[in-house]
Amino acid sequence: MKLKNYHLEGEEKIISPAMIYYRDAIVENTKRTIELAGSVDRLWYHVKTHKCRELVTMQRQMGYVNAEQGFQLHSKLADFATEYFCGELGEAGVAARAALGVASLPGEAPVEIQIICAAG
Repeated sequence: MKLKNYHLEGEEKIISPAMIYYRDAIVENTKRTIELAGSVDRLWYHVKTHKCRELVTMQRQMGYVNAEQGFQLHSKLADFATEYFCGELGEAGVAARAALGVASLPGEAPVEIQIICAAG
C-alpha cells in the first residue's frame, strides 16, 4: 500500500517484517490529540504491542509500584506482569526483572511496567 504523502527510500533494503514510523506524523498527531482533549492532563497513556513470538523477545522488565512506606510485596505485584507476558509470548516473555516501590507515579497509577524488547 502506498500512502500519498509518505515515501520510503531504499525500500528494497528493509528486512521484512519491519516497523516503520513517521516521526513528524507522530508529533503532529500527538499535538492534535492534546488540543482536542483540552489538556495533556486529560490523556491516559496506552501502548500497543505486537505479540508475534517470532518478532519479539523480552530483554528486561521493570515494575514500579506506587506504595506506602513499609510495603514489602513489590515483586508479587510485578509477578502479574511477568505471567501476562509469558502467557502472550511464551519463552520470549521471560526477561531479567526488577520491582521498585516509589512514592508516586504519573496519573496516580498504582503500577507502571517498563519493558525493553528486541525484534527478531
